[in-house]
Amino acid sequence: MKIRNQGKSNLVTAIFSFTYRAANGDKHTTLVDIDSWHLDQGFAQPGTTADVTVMQGIAHPAGIVSVTVRPVYAEFEDGTRFGNGGVSCFQDVRQKKLEVMRNALSQIQEAGNTRESVLMVINEHPELLWLSTVLEKGGIAAVTDRLAAPRKLQL
Repeated sequence: MKIRNQGKSNLVTAIFSFTYRAANGDKHTTLVDIDSWHLDQGFAQPGTTADVTVMQGIAHPAGIVSVTVRPVYAEFEDGTRFGNGGVSCFQDVRQKKLEVMRNALSQIQEAGNTRESVLMVINEHPELLWLSTVLEKGGIAAVTDRLAAPRKLQL
């Protein structure tokens, strides 16, 4: 999916509503979040278009005839937020992500702060795949530092 940032600051978070309509009229709506708050940077700079991967699938016996995508919430690096329904929903999501990060740190420390323990955690928690880049660039200490103190935009 392509997202164009029309804001004045880097886009950090976006929530989209996907509504699927089946041939028989059934509808199903899900929320999809794109979030880079833990990386200290936005995923789309002002005036640019970002390609984001949305792993969202749905099937229906009657077949899907349409998909409608609507923006629900956006948060920018300067703290600007747009959207009514996203704030409380997204704070819950972020809280869960912080919990995953705390648990991952504990697992790594309990396993001896090794490269293997970091890779094990990444394999167990695909949402932490971004740690692969941190590991390659800064080593195990950079990974544990990032997990211990998520940077700005926590909540």
